[in-house]
Amino acid sequence: PPSLSLRRTLALPLHLSPPHPRRRGGFMRLGAVPGSVRLALSPLLLSLSMMSGPPTDGSSQTRNQKTFLRSASAVLWDVDGTLVDSTGLGFTATNEVLSTNGYRMIEEADYKIGCRYTTPERFNFHVEQPLSSEVGQQLGEIFDQTYVKRVSEETAGLFDGMEQLLRSLALSGHPQGVL
Repeated sequence: PPSLSLRRTLALPLHLSPPHPRRRGGFMRLGAVPGSVRLALSPLLLSLSMMSGPPTDGSSQTRNQKTFLRSASAVLWDVDGTLVDSTGLGFTATNEVLSTNGYRMIEEADYKIGCRYTTPERFNFHVEQPLSSEVGQQLGEIFDQTYVKRVSEETAGLFDGMEQLLRSLALSGHPQGVL
């Protein structure tokens, strides 16, 4: 059986399609040559779409009949919070960086609020600095090093059912990529 490779490089030129009022909820359509790519905003929505009906694209009918993933050329995944549960790791690493650099530790709720920002801006938010402050950039670099050193199946494992979904898509011939 083909091996599961989440870091597969897609050789399609991708362009974001303009917003469309009839866009399928939960997916962002990306124009590609040839065909198109779906960006799954949630594994649940991807799973549900795969059960939504028979395939309509004759060129990939055999592959699509196995999963009901119609006319999509590939699935692109986000990692943190979509494929893996990394909240605990991110929260712990954030507090480690804050405390070792003389800042007060934060609560998990504050961590989650800060996650709407990029890493440097998130640290500026946590240490109450302007979002463009160099402090956030410095703390963010330390965080990235700390976080990467601690990534493992125990600290950032796949969500329940995700391995089965990924393998099913791979074995059915659907290319996958990670953003």
